[in-house]
This record gives sequence, structure tokens and C-alpha cells, in this order.
Amino acid sequence: MYNGGLRLSLYNSGSTETAFNRFIAEKVLDRLRALDARARAGGLAALRPADDPLVAIGTEFDAGGHVTKNSYGIFNLSWQAQEHPEWAEKIAAEVAEIRGKIRETHGVELRYLIWAGMGGSIEDKSMYQALGLLKKGPQFYALDSTDPAKLKHILGDMQGRSKRPLGEILRSTLVVGMAMGMTSYEPVVNLEKLSALYAKNGVDSRPNFLYLTLPGSGRSRAGVSTRWRSRASISARGLRARF
Repeated sequence: MYNGGLRLSLYNSGSTETAFNRFIAEKVLDRLRALDARARAGGLAALRPADDPLVAIGTEFDAGGHVTKNSYGIFNLSWQAQEHPEWAEKIAAEVAEIRGKIRETHGVELRYLIWAGMGGSIEDKSMYQALGLLKKGPQFYALDSTDPAKLKHILGDMQGRSKRPLGEILRSTLVVGMAMGMTSYEPVVNLEKLSALYAKNGVDSRPNFLYLTLPGSGRSRAGVSTRWRSRASISARGLRARF
């Protein structure tokens, strides 16, 4: 029987215990939460790399020292979820509404989900799929490229699985476009392609399209989110609807 101990450490960087003690002593989480609160209250302009090393580590900024992107969202989400226990029920109700609209308009159940996004707007869903966490819901497809071959492959797989006409497949498909960047355009390109496909097949696409973006973003200001249904309550908080 082995009764020894195991010590984990980063190569050539000292013990993890030393790093952990420094993490606690320097109150990293407290400082990070304070930065997050400042950004939420005053926007990115309230953050300056010279104020705290954490700003330089976890944000993107231009040559003038102006923060252009806050990459600490994963921490922000956990804190906000703790403050808003009502979110789970609200999102479940929104998902039920989406399913209901498709059923009411087309007389079919939701069977497929195409999620159009790039980078952080698609990576988590791709991870869930790779881990097998999406097997119980609609068949999931990640549309993370504007290459026509990617969309062609997705549609081909849907037809191969169902053995049904494309128009019937589209009726039971939810198309979600997500662009959390201020200038992201790729998801819009893919939404345009799919919207044209629905029109070509004579399918009312209104209950089948959902667009998630940040208020004030380039896509929002251009009126994109008004052409398709918008879910600011989900997109602004970074929550992922569970279908």
C-alpha cells in the first residue's frame, strides 16, 4: 500500500503553495472583483493599465493605454449568477417560449440547433458537444466559419440524418447568431445566408432566428438585432440557453 504524498508544482517556478500564499496575500480576487465593479459602473474607460497589474494581464488596450476589451468575463458571470438566482428560471422560460413559437408556427418540434459565432461565442458550446453534454437536446451544429463549405456540410448532415426535405428540416431548426464583440460581422454573414435559404424554401423564419449581442455594439447599432429576435437578457449576461 502506498502512503506517500504528492506535490504539484509548475516547472521552474517554485512551489504551488508559495504561489497560492502570494495569491491570497495580494488579495487578487478582491482586487479583480473591484475592477469588475468599476468596469460595470463606468465602462471600459474606467480601467487603466497603470492602476493595477491585473488590468494589464486580463484586458486588451491600445497604444494610448485605453482598455478596448475586458477578458475577465468568466469571473464576472459567476459573481452575477450568485447575485441573480432568478436567472435560471427566467432562461428556462425563454427556452420554453422559443420552442413554443416554433411549434405554434410550423407544427413541429425543435430538432436542430445551428449556433453561428466566432471565438468565445462558440468555444464553450463546442466544448459541451465534445464532452457529450448536448446529446439529450436538439442536434447541435457549430457554425464558426463563413466558408460556404462549412454550412454546406451542416445542411448535408442534417438531411442525411433525417432523410427529410430541406424545407421540413428548416422548420424544426433554431438558428442562433451570437456576436459579443463590438465589431463582429461573421455571425451576421451566416445569418444572412440562412435567412435567404429559409426564404428560398418558403419557410417563415421569424420564430427560428435568435440574435445575441451586446447593447451598443456595432451589430446592435446597425439594427441587426431588430431584424431577428433579440435576447438581451441572455446575451448581456453571457448566459448560454439550455435547449
